[in-house]
Amino acid sequence: MNPLVRRALLCVPLSAPFLSCAAEPLSLRADDTVYFASSSAEQQARMALGNAIRSVQADTHAAPASRFSQAEMLYGRCLRHRAYLELHVSRDRDDTAARSGMDQVSDVCGDVAALARTIVRQAPSDEAWAQPYRYFVQRGQGRAPHAPAEGAGNAVDLLADPALSSYRRLYRDVRDTTRYEQIPWQGRMLDADKQASVLALVPDRAVRARAWRARWEGRARQREALADVFLGVARVNDGQARLLGYDSAPQAAYLRMGLDTQQVQAMLGAVRAKAGHLDAWHTAQRERLQQNGIAADPAPWDLGMPEPGYVPPVLSLMQVQGAAAGSMKIVGQDHAALLQAILDPAGGRIDMDTDAAGRVVDAFSISAPGVPSVVYVGRFRNDLAGDVELVHEANHAAHGQWMDAQGASPLYRNGTGWVNETFAIFGELMFRDELQRRAIDPRAKAWYQQSLVEDMVLQVFTSAQEAMLEQALYDGVAAGNLSGADGLDALSRQVMAPFDATLEAYPQRRASWQDKRLMVEDPLYLVNYLPAGLVAVRLYAMQQQDPQGFAARYRRVLGRGFDRPPLQMMEDLLGEPVNWSALVEKDMDVFDQAVACLQALQLPRT
Repeated sequence: MNPLVRRALLCVPLSAPFLSCAAEPLSLRADDTVYFASSSAEQQARMALGNAIRSVQADTHAAPASRFSQAEMLYGRCLRHRAYLELHVSRDRDDTAARSGMDQVSDVCGDVAALARTIVRQAPSDEAWAQPYRYFVQRGQGRAPHAPAEGAGNAVDLLADPALSSYRRLYRDVRDTTRYEQIPWQGRMLDADKQASVLALVPDRAVRARAWRARWEGRARQREALADVFLGVARVNDGQARLLGYDSAPQAAYLRMGLDTQQVQAMLGAVRAKAGHLDAWHTAQRERLQQNGIAADPAPWDLGMPEPGYVPPVLSLMQVQGAAAGSMKIVGQDHAALLQAILDPAGGRIDMDTDAAGRVVDAFSISAPGVPSVVYVGRFRNDLAGDVELVHEANHAAHGQWMDAQGASPLYRNGTGWVNETFAIFGELMFRDELQRRAIDPRAKAWYQQSLVEDMVLQVFTSAQEAMLEQALYDGVAAGNLSGADGLDALSRQVMAPFDATLEAYPQRRASWQDKRLMVEDPLYLVNYLPAGLVAVRLYAMQQQDPQGFAARYRRVLGRGFDRPPLQMMEDLLGEPVNWSALVEKDMDVFDQAVACLQALQLPRT
């Protein structure tokens, strides 16, 4: 076994059915020597990279095609440095040397990308070598309705970035120092926040209720401090967008997505109009819980309960690896093999720990040209949600690896967030589907099918609510009529009410805005999950209806990178123009079918 693997969940062989095994501490460390032999080697290579970039910048007499090719190659080298340093910063939040290196690399990468963009922009319109990179130039020019003064962008960033960084640190500090009730269960004391997923499945209903309330009570202790953070981030981010020539921060975010405000609002309206499908699902959940004797009057702490007598298993990493790879065979054996390699516990491609001490508590993929992709999980949860998070990021990692294998330009490896998320969300839907297909116990099949339904709820309905909430937050800040935790609670209630008839009975849930970490960590990124989720649910249906045609389109779009406008990429993937309202309609059919499948799998009470 790879010596970097210290303790892995390998309690069940690959050929065995999914059985329960005890969750144990897990720590895997990715092999960072695939990027650089050591930190000192990376520093030396970084100095050499800076010198090489300055040389290309100064060599104005070189042939433009050759000069551009050098800049493109150097940008790929930049990405390798960024990958290495991001891994180190994430493993150790106090690694100031790596953090300083990240800042340097970001500047260097920005310089070489700007150089490449300038060379293409200056090339004659009929230059063949420049044609594939015209979109790279277009994408970098921005689409602000009102042009800011020259140099305003850098000046505004210098003012805004420190403030946004301070708010991010404050948010983490507040969340990290919030204390929650310790709930006794089976001889252990479980934290109402950190062990919430465990407590949500205990058979004792009184314990579940106590844990649910304790978690919200813990949140309430810091509500005003968190409100100051959320409102402060919105004020800074909106002011920054307006100084850069946008009408608002949401408009800037939508335009970066390749969409506009009208398209996003139409998307949100189409989902809001289908809230009845979500209400029907909630009603079916409550009826099942009543029929199974779990609760006569089901409450939020009952909704996640499995079939009576069934204990959801803790999957081994080998089981997760096998199911994830198996789920993507529809795309091709080579793509499935990528996931197999990335999720190999002994392969040095996963960096995770169940103890997050000192680590950045986040999950993401790390990839760069010419080197294996890596998955980072700051705190791994030994449950299905943790497995899905791992698989989601592994699909991102496989995307990066696939682009590299297909020869995508380093300049096109990163692109619009919602397009990138589409592939990863599709991968997690397929993973849940594969778990259901592989399960032998009918109760396990129902459990995994229920998780698939809930994932669709998350991708469509929850994503829409999050996008509405963040838009309303910025509207309220801009209008000057939003303040304090009470104001944010009222805003959350307004957004959630059309989707949940039980909201008034459980007013604690109005404070759900506190859990929207990305509103602070990455403002206005959450809206990306809505179009991504809508397309991913459609892809889930398409791979069943036309497997061969789907696989060909998926492989082609995945491998090219982000070399076209987002809607053009999605049209190629879907095989038709993107019509958001029509897509919502089709997704509701998929959702209703998934619910019907679950109801057919669920056992009657005995």
